Amino acid sequence: MKGSLLRRNLGLLVSVVLAGQLLAGVLVLAFVLQPQTVRVADISARMLDAVSVALEEQHDPASRARIVAGINSSGNIQLRPLSDTPDAQGSAFPNFLERLYMHALARRLHQQEIAWRTDGGGHLWLLLELGGEQWWVNMTPPRIAGPLLSLVVALLVAFIVAVAGGYLLQRRLNRPLGELTRGVASFQPGRVPQRIVVEGPSEIASVAHAFNDMADRIAAHESERALMLAGVSHDLRTPLARLRLSVEMMPHDDEELRESAQRQIEHIDRMLGQFLDYARDPAGEPVQEVALAGLAASALEDAGMAGAADLDIPSALRARVRPQALCRAIRNLLENARRYGAAPYRVQAAQGPEGIVIAVEDSGTGFDPALAAQLLKPFAKADSARSSEGTGLGLAIAERIVRSEGGAIRFRREDGRFRAEIVLPAVAPAVG
Repeated sequence: MKGSLLRRNLGLLVSVVLAGQLLAGVLVLAFVLQPQTVRVADISARMLDAVSVALEEQHDPASRARIVAGINSSGNIQLRPLSDTPDAQGSAFPNFLERLYMHALARRLHQQEIAWRTDGGGHLWLLLELGGEQWWVNMTPPRIAGPLLSLVVALLVAFIVAVAGGYLLQRRLNRPLGELTRGVASFQPGRVPQRIVVEGPSEIASVAHAFNDMADRIAAHESERALMLAGVSHDLRTPLARLRLSVEMMPHDDEELRESAQRQIEHIDRMLGQFLDYARDPAGEPVQEVALAGLAASALEDAGMAGAADLDIPSALRARVRPQALCRAIRNLLENARRYGAAPYRVQAAQGPEGIVIAVEDSGTGFDPALAAQLLKPFAKADSARSSEGTGLGLAIAERIVRSEGGAIRFRREDGRFRAEIVLPAVAPAVG
């Protein structure tokens, strides 16, 4: 069954309430209204029998007129001769109780059908034979809200109250489910899921407990993974430093071999640095408000490209970010541009409708933007656009950092240049 839990449960509640009210209406009709209507019709029939006998015993028209005047003056029954037909300005159809009453009265008087009409005052007039003559007889007050209408109104009020109460109850149940949904939606690979508040019924609370336990296990796993990767990278740097020193001190005449060994050592050192960057949790750094121009200048310096790229960022443009992490992301994009692109390079930033956009441009062909989702994965490379150097972690590190800021990375080719863009949201990322 499709649809939200709120709609499904509300629909079920409405169905149950309607079924209960329908059953209640049938029971009220069968055991209350119908018996009472039959009793009223029986009393009316006995009164009419008495009137019929009284009129039949009077052969003198004047005597009959006195009896009719006396009956009319009592106010319980109104009689009109057939010639004095009431106007038909009232309802064209009798209501349910009137129809039920006429059927019961017809059975009691042994008639097939009773002619009727409603006058402008709302009185129901029945054409009956009394004392051998046809008379228009009224024994009902003007139409008012009858018991059936009262029952319908009561059922409608009960229905509205039941639906409103069910809606409020379901909203209360949906609140912890919404928290669970937001917790699951906030999960990102490589990040520790946010714990959610445990509330609501025991069944929902047990799911929330299970989610929090899962979050704790993921946090422990991420911590162990980061610790292991950082430890391995750190421990490898010690023998690497000794190896660099040994190469420097080795007496040999092959300068090309020496330079090649130094390049390989530096390459391994950069790889270890990227492993450490990937292991580092960007969310662990506090959020600060910084000037993006100074942040981009630091990234250029860290990438060894100070003075080699144009910097086009307004000095007043500021953002609430994690400075060191975002600096590493921009540095990685710059290193990719230098390694796989071509000069001139340019770093831009501006406030746009979707947030702050930081762009790193170069004059190379770059890669097909359709491959971005694949290349943002750890250790992924596009051999058609890149050499075999590097770890394949640069873009993954940048994407992970930007994602922790609540933003995204996108790529495009424009006017013969390749452009990598960091899009930061207009609001600050969540701390933690």
